[in-house]
Amino acid sequence: PPSVEANRELKSKWLEIVSTWAKRIALMEDPNEIDVVGTEIELDGVTTSNGVLSTGKIDRLRRLENGLLVIEDYKFGVWKGEPNPKFQDGYKEQQHLYLDLYFQMTGERASGMEILYPRHPHRRIIDFKQAEFDQTLVNFKKARTELDSYTATGVFPAKPGPLCAWCDIARACPAATIKPVSEFDPPAGRPLSSMPEWKQ
Repeated sequence: PPSVEANRELKSKWLEIVSTWAKRIALMEDPNEIDVVGTEIELDGVTTSNGVLSTGKIDRLRRLENGLLVIEDYKFGVWKGEPNPKFQDGYKEQQHLYLDLYFQMTGERASGMEILYPRHPHRRIIDFKQAEFDQTLVNFKKARTELDSYTATGVFPAKPGPLCAWCDIARACPAATIKPVSEFDPPAGRPLSSMPEWKQ
């Protein structure tokens, strides 16, 4: 059947893409020189140092020649350069949480954080700054407290902002705001959803 043939082609294409990306990992490092402590390390049910029950998975934990541990995360998106410091750095915050959770789970503290982009290839080394680490934990707990409150009350307030542009249902949301992309779009700041005559 056509559907079977289509699935066969999609599988072949998927294997080709994944194989290419996996091979690019070898361009970043010599596997023989990497001391891997563990991969896909589960952090389910671990509580952060400030009391937030969490879950996560460390892609790879590596030990350096000096004995120090480095937490590494693979990202197969395109490396677009160092993040703008004006905006939230979600990948860095993710590493902060893994750093904290791994210590809470094992009592062993990792000292390094890296994000690997095999497609580029590029290795992003994240410098540890105590103030940033502490703020991540504060923000994480605040977000969890807010989510618990929304769940308990059944009320999930809309928070329109720049991320609305990434939402598939923004044009159907009465609170969403999206910047115009052409002269055919409504003025900036006005909800597209309130103007049904505007088309995708």
